[in-house]
Amino acid sequence: MTRVQIQPELVYWAAQQAGLPLDVFATQISRRDADKIIEGSFSEAQIHRASQVAKIKFYELFLDEPPEQPKVPLIDFRTAQTSDPISNDFFDIYHDTLYKQEWYKDYLLREGAEPLPFIGKYRTISNHKKIALAIREKLSMEERPTSGDYNAYYSFLAQKIEDLGVLVLKNGIVGNNTRRPLNVREFRGFTICDPIAPAIFINGRDAPAAWIFTLLHELAHLLRGDSGVSDASGNSTNREEAFCNKIAAEALVPEADFATIWENSTHRNADDKLLEAQSFFRVSMLVVARRALDLELISRDKYLEKNRYSEAKTPRTSSGGNFYASLNVRNSRTLTKTVSNLAATGALSFKEAGRLLQVPPVNVMKVYKNNNAISS
Repeated sequence: MTRVQIQPELVYWAAQQAGLPLDVFATQISRRDADKIIEGSFSEAQIHRASQVAKIKFYELFLDEPPEQPKVPLIDFRTAQTSDPISNDFFDIYHDTLYKQEWYKDYLLREGAEPLPFIGKYRTISNHKKIALAIREKLSMEERPTSGDYNAYYSFLAQKIEDLGVLVLKNGIVGNNTRRPLNVREFRGFTICDPIAPAIFINGRDAPAAWIFTLLHELAHLLRGDSGVSDASGNSTNREEAFCNKIAAEALVPEADFATIWENSTHRNADDKLLEAQSFFRVSMLVVARRALDLELISRDKYLEKNRYSEAKTPRTSSGGNFYASLNVRNSRTLTKTVSNLAATGALSFKEAGRLLQVPPVNVMKVYKNNNAISS
């Protein structure tokens, strides 16, 4: 069989576009020839397969060097040393979210909506505790559910944020394509800041405990007036990203409350105390470990140990359940309800509604009926 030599740097670039490690990318093309593919040796059929997996043009694999990467259309708050390069998956998710956000903004403007007063309101505030307190008050976080898991707590907070006028979308794949999982090392979330229709997107491939922190982190960016993509890294060197981390941590785990729980704990060793605090606040271990470090309750070595453990855990994916109910999470409950209601009353075509919700037009009424069944 005739084989064609592709420059290894182009193979690596293609793997990045697929959002996959090089070895995984190679095995998706051919398990038998994976080693050859990593070295740049392809059959013609494998070149076609590579272009499909990487979602790139066939001819791009024959260029002298990888094409210039498109610029991220948002402020890039990610930590360069620990983040994977932005791939086509991100751009597809971003443009779909932007399409939904712009449609919803136009709808609100036609309805006479006024700008949301809290968007960008805290740009000049340097006290992270003041902003965290504002978030806690806006979301009525003292009224949080006393039972339920991380997923339930995320849903509680997401609904509170949507009630403020912010679209909240969460997905672990590109659209409905299960073969295109999002990469947590690439990004954990992003914001589209707008005074009329701001939006938050959460990478659903992350662990549910991490969704909660990222959600509050992205809300902090909106209150600061930022449109940006984040990794919510606990070791971020970006000043704005680190500041939003502090806001999210204080909003979710108030310093005074954490100190009280730690002091009153019946456990003696730090690991058990951290587990107790994690269970109470329903956030990731990394967040409570950071709070303990800030209060000098654990050593930096213990914090780094928890950090390594958190990074090593395999991200969880939301799956299963009612497909139509999950559309509320993927597209935002507010948007899904608005679009399906307009379509049901004839104010929006089923074709446009299907495009917005990423379902066949004939299934839009199923979305509408499901939403009304949930609310009734």
